Amino acid sequence: MAGTGVIDIFAEAGLDKPDISVIDDDFRRKFEASDQKHLQLEAVRRLISSEVKIIGKRNVVAGRKFSEMLSEALNRYQNRTIDAAGVIAEIVEIAKAIQAQRQRGEETGLTDNELAFYDALSSNESARFAMRDETLQAIAHELTGIFRRDVKTDWQVKETVRAKLRARIKRLLLRHGYPPDQEPAATALVIQQAEAMAESEDNLPSNRGFGNFRPLIRALDALLMAKTPIAKRAASFLAARAFRTVAMHRSPFPGV
Repeated sequence: MAGTGVIDIFAEAGLDKPDISVIDDDFRRKFEASDQKHLQLEAVRRLISSEVKIIGKRNVVAGRKFSEMLSEALNRYQNRTIDAAGVIAEIVEIAKAIQAQRQRGEETGLTDNELAFYDALSSNESARFAMRDETLQAIAHELTGIFRRDVKTDWQVKETVRAKLRARIKRLLLRHGYPPDQEPAATALVIQQAEAMAESEDNLPSNRGFGNFRPLIRALDALLMAKTPIAKRAASFLAARAFRTVAMHRSPFPGV
């Protein structure tokens, strides 16, 4: 029991470090001889569930795969198809798969975003069979560049921008020889993956509170880039309007 009266379930379960690296074959062997099976199982369930949610926010395909694996294991346990030791054994295998997922980026040389797009593209079996791995990696690299350089703030809610993105992704896939009959599903999954990335980045502590400033930043950028008097006047108008909008909201900076 902690000083605040709240039980630290991980410490009580003998998990000194609440990280999935502790969920291994050694833990499984210790679990079989443990007299706190229920507590340890609950701690491990919380730990692996949290990790799966984190993965799903960055990689839609991987998150979905691990979520299904975990749900199936827990359902079998709840239906008494397997016992506590059996479900722990399956959770250990899920933890190993998550660790392997982390290492894939290092082994392939892909960034986390590139790996997420690669997983989206290669999730289709026929596309995986028809295309070389190097080609899928190249597409993933180009997709990352598109969303990093060219996608503007709030693109998720602007249908005209989304339509242009879909068309651009389609051209990119077909140019690299992606199976035409699989392209619509792949494009939809790529868009879904990009949305997950955008939401994840918006929720980073360093980005919270800055949403109201983004239109002002974009307007100031446009003003700096304006070449003609008409463009400068238009950018100045947008900057002034954005500044008024920001002024109506409380600053995210304490004391400002």
